Amino acid sequence: MSAWCLGIDTSNYTTSVAGCDTSGAVRSRRQPFDVAPGKRGVRQSDAVFLHTKALPGLIEQLMEDYGCPPAAVCVSETPRDAEGSYMPCFLTGVLAARGIAAALQVPLFRISHQRGHILAALLGCAGQRDLPFFLPEQPHFAYHVSGGTTELLYAPIGPKGDGPITCVGAGADLHAGQLIDRCGVRLGLKFPCGPALEELAQRGSPTLPPMRFSPTTQLHLSGLENKFEALLRQSRPADAALWLLESLAAGLVALARAGMQGKEELTLVLAGGVCSNRLICERLARHFDVRSTSHEFAADNACGTALYGALALRGEEFQA
Repeated sequence: MSAWCLGIDTSNYTTSVAGCDTSGAVRSRRQPFDVAPGKRGVRQSDAVFLHTKALPGLIEQLMEDYGCPPAAVCVSETPRDAEGSYMPCFLTGVLAARGIAAALQVPLFRISHQRGHILAALLGCAGQRDLPFFLPEQPHFAYHVSGGTTELLYAPIGPKGDGPITCVGAGADLHAGQLIDRCGVRLGLKFPCGPALEELAQRGSPTLPPMRFSPTTQLHLSGLENKFEALLRQSRPADAALWLLESLAAGLVALARAGMQGKEELTLVLAGGVCSNRLICERLARHFDVRSTSHEFAADNACGTALYGALALRGEEFQA
């Protein structure tokens, strides 16, 4: 068996572990938080407790899957690459990763949750191609769209996965995932609401045209929530859900037009749970060279984190 890296990611709503070997094969285990009906998330203190409770069992299961210890450990330690980026929930994963790496006397690698998302999306797009050849040699853009982030990124990360990431456009008030969850809970859907809202929208009819957005690098979504509330009073829930997703897609197209100006020919990689929504992916693909993946690799996971460590291990093999 090829040497493998244990990846750990403890984002705000999912405890995730994954293994990736130096051929690019991935095994993943995760446990989403069970959020009470009517609630729109959990507090950071609760997230730390839930990660602490779930992480040991998930790691033990993954170790049993492989039947041998990892040759390295990689952990998501911050939300983004930016200086000062911090969320307490990531400390749970860092503490576990440090302990495992020290006990096994193997290398410990650290990346941001955002970089892990991009790498996971690239891995999902590529399938089971041999590492590192699926990683794009040319610069590309990436959308990281989730409950905590709406950012358009210029991401020439390169074959080692360690190139710079620069934010060129972002949400100015609500994040896209927040918008979906707030409106979904308003409809009586269970948090997180993305998949259920998408299913509901598939039964809707286009009663109103989507909200229009001017191309700008600051995307304002709070007006969408207000308009949705008004529309819901006079429309079927399915019609309102369809209008919401069409309008959100229009906003993301406008943000990408502004942020990618002059470089529209570059690939746009879609990462984050919102980017597993098929309607949103299809609308973006009408305007850009889009690379999208399944919910497994788009939503919170540790696959990209494990991949980063596997790339580092592979580099060490080449140097030996």
